Formats: sequence, C-alpha cells, structure tokens
Amino acid sequence: QIATDAIRAMVRLVETIAQRLGYANESYSLAMSGGILSNHPTMVSHLLSELRLRQIAPKAYHLVREPIYGALVVAANPPFA
Repeated sequence: QIATDAIRAMVRLVETIAQRLGYANESYSLAMSGGILSNHPTMVSHLLSELRLRQIAPKAYHLVREPIYGALVVAANPPFA
C-alpha cells in the first residue's frame, strides 16, 4: 500500500508540473532520483505506466544517481536565462 500511494503521489506531482508548464504527452524528458526509484526498477515501471494511462508520459526518462550533478548542470546552463 505504501508503494502504491507513493506512485500515485509522484504521478500527481509530475502531472501537475507538466500541465503548469504546458507539456503535452511525450513532449518532455523526466529526471528522477531517490533511493526507491534508483533501487527498485518496478517502481519506475509502474510510475511510467501510470503516466502513459493519463496521457502525460515523458518522451524520455533518466535516473539521476547523484542529484547534485543535475543541479550543477542546471546552475551552469540556466534553462530560463
């Protein structure tokens, strides 16, 4: 039950952000990090399946093992500069 609730929460989060930014189905890349996602591929699979069902799936996804590296890339190349 905890895993199912976590996936639902992540789906709502991705769905909300994608809608607010105006991303359509398969028009964005999704970066994911965290111990549960990094160590349990079935969680990622379930998350992506739920996003596909809601017509808001990413065109690509990436597991970020060390989120600090992603933060450094964004800091060096601001997306909205």
